[in-house]
Amino acid sequence: MPQDSKVLFIRGSILDEERMKRAFSFKPHYVFHLAAHFANQNSVDHPETDLLVNGLGTLKTLEYANLVGVERFVFASSGCSVYGSKAPLP
Repeated sequence: MPQDSKVLFIRGSILDEERMKRAFSFKPHYVFHLAAHFANQNSVDHPETDLLVNGLGTLKTLEYANLVGVERFVFASSGCSVYGSKAPLP
């Protein structure tokens, strides 16, 4: 990262078009995509929401990243939201 870099954390829904426009208006160099619709049961009970967040939301995030020329896009998937945090070791 450039030495004069600043990190901006934005919390919100990737389905919120206005928030996404504002987030990418800064023309970030790097994007860490951590959004996910969690828990396997949710995808069974609410498949539309699961598809919107995990599918369409990710696609829209990639489109914005491409539009502003993001250098690196890190997609963390939903592993922790599905399986939870690792238990502490004794």
